[in-house]
Amino acid sequence: MKLLISLLLVNLSFAQSSMKDQDSKNIKLKIIEEDEVSEYSFKSKIYKLDGTVARVEDDLPIPFIAMDLKPSLDSDKTPDIVWSLDVQAGTVSILSNFTQIPSSTGTRIELDRTTALSYRLYLSAMIKNKHQIRLLYAPLQYAGDSFIPAEDILFDGMRFLAGIPTTTEYKFNSYRLSYMYHFNQTGRVRFRIGLSAKIRDAFTSVSQENGKNSKFSDLGFVPLFHVGALIYAGNKSFFDIDAEGSWAPQGYAIDARASYNYQLRNNFSIGLGVGFLDGGANVESVETYTSAVYGFGRVIIKFPNR
Repeated sequence: MKLLISLLLVNLSFAQSSMKDQDSKNIKLKIIEEDEVSEYSFKSKIYKLDGTVARVEDDLPIPFIAMDLKPSLDSDKTPDIVWSLDVQAGTVSILSNFTQIPSSTGTRIELDRTTALSYRLYLSAMIKNKHQIRLLYAPLQYAGDSFIPAEDILFDGMRFLAGIPTTTEYKFNSYRLSYMYHFNQTGRVRFRIGLSAKIRDAFTSVSQENGKNSKFSDLGFVPLFHVGALIYAGNKSFFDIDAEGSWAPQGYAIDARASYNYQLRNNFSIGLGVGFLDGGANVESVETYTSAVYGFGRVIIKFPNR
């Protein structure tokens, strides 16, 4: 394909006058549009129109040269699907956590405020730079300190006696499948919206040294609405805001995260962030609410290398 390429925005360096009337060159073309960078590689035959072009400066007249261009074997082309693995690890601080089973007659059990290790794994597929499918695995489990109740505890139909050392344990693992639509992939602020299907795998257990124990398990489905944004502070650094939540008369759920990230390579970024988790339910069988704050480090790896 015969093209006339303006060199106003692209600086190309050619050989000096030793270049023949027709020469073959490898050309890499980089197009920068705000923070979006696209690179292309070509094999070309270059025909001089007005002598050898040694270098082009922005303040000089626009020169033109004619080229026969065809993509080279190493052309950089954005694939239709880009996979990414996002690993987040750090600590979670439980601000409050209580359970009452059943909600009308059970004893309200306040689980300990504590700090524990936590991690999350996200696996995503970006399709055509617009549609994102994401899987999340987010475990949360910890055991409370032993205590001696001053009064009997009624939990899930079982009576635990006062004066006997008692322990509690809590689990709330989350599995999610999400779809997000990205409105734009250029500019400093890039928005996305979507929906998530969440499966919660939770339990609260109470046990005493006399061998008495009870575990209330809760496995269920929760739909969540997703909003998010990428805010670029420079060519390599960006903020990522990610929030999911839902509300119903029986309860609510909020899971929000914000992180500052730096792109070390095209396919590798690191970051630091904070998160907030809050929610619960109040139905006839159970009343339970949890509030927690996260601090985490983050590693994002994209496949293939872009």
